[in-house]
Amino acid sequence: MEALPSSSELLRVLEERFWMFLQSGRHVEAHAALTRSLSILDAHEDPALRRRTLAGAVLLEMDTTGDVEASLAIARRASEAAIPEPDPVADLMIAASVTDVLLRVPSSAVRAGELGAEALRSGAAWGLEHTFPAVLVRGNVCWAHLREGNTRAAREWVEPVTRAAPVVNSVYAHVMLAAVEMREGNLAAARERLRSADAQVRNHDQSWAECLPWIAEVELWGGRANEAVELLAGWLEPRLTTETAGQAAPLLVLLARGRADLVDASTPDLARGHAVGRELRDIAARASVDPFGADVGDPARPAMSVSWQAELSRVEGAGTVQTWVRAAAAWDDMARPHDAAYCRWRAAQCALLEGQGSIAARLLTRASTDAHQHVPLHEAIAATARGA
Repeated sequence: MEALPSSSELLRVLEERFWMFLQSGRHVEAHAALTRSLSILDAHEDPALRRRTLAGAVLLEMDTTGDVEASLAIARRASEAAIPEPDPVADLMIAASVTDVLLRVPSSAVRAGELGAEALRSGAAWGLEHTFPAVLVRGNVCWAHLREGNTRAAREWVEPVTRAAPVVNSVYAHVMLAAVEMREGNLAAARERLRSADAQVRNHDQSWAECLPWIAEVELWGGRANEAVELLAGWLEPRLTTETAGQAAPLLVLLARGRADLVDASTPDLARGHAVGRELRDIAARASVDPFGADVGDPARPAMSVSWQAELSRVEGAGTVQTWVRAAAAWDDMARPHDAAYCRWRAAQCALLEGQGSIAARLLTRASTDAHQHVPLHEAIAATARGA
């Protein structure tokens, strides 16, 4: 393709290749396609295509460097580019990219919502409410609200595009609504929605991998740890040696949690727990890039790392109050109350095993407060408190 002369047709081909590579987690090839596109645009300006190209560059920058400010600077270039006529599709693409970047920023749901609402209003005037970029915007803002523990606000963002059965364009919004339904305590509805959504997915690429934590959580809270482990392990094993390894931390944490749930549900066997722990560490060690390493461009990496260690300690029957409290504090720093509440609940369980009833009570009180709008977690915390 390098030998082909510059042309508008080549630009279209490069655009398709860029998005294909990006969604497959093939960042080196995506970067090559992006670089060629921008060089052609420098010689043969196409303002509309430049804006769409820069919208993709925002995501590539974030995925490869984790630099929020650099990514947002690219988005500003795209937004401020002069165009001869309105381009609401590009507006939605830029908004989708920016709201995706803001998922890495604590307490960003309101900011993402304001930006997303503006692009959605523009798109609605052109009948674009159910297009893929519009669904991405809604799903991203829903995601941001879920992370901040605001389940009700999260539902409001995806309801308008999930009233009908899932289709290809709306799969992401249905996955997010399933995450909402799980938190509302409607696990059966969440599982059925995920089944219907998955049936519409033709390519379980890197974009789908970003949905896996939500899907695995539904299985875990529904008491289906085997299914969660199978799902996560099946995704991770062939991909940890690829470029996508750096984005595997959330999946590894949930894999360890699922294995810990299975160990907890079986007859106590310390040797088996240690064997499972070694197996999990071996899986992570096979990654081409340390998913919990400092080079990973994810602000949540420290919290993921300590949660990984905490789940491993649970697998091996060595969990401590201190380990889980450290994990909770790390999630506090990310303004993610449900994640923090889960960790304090686990810390309280350790405290009870150690005969520290007063410490457990304090942990459970805080966890219960933070688990507001997460029914299964709130019920689990209450059950532990009743048994204390």
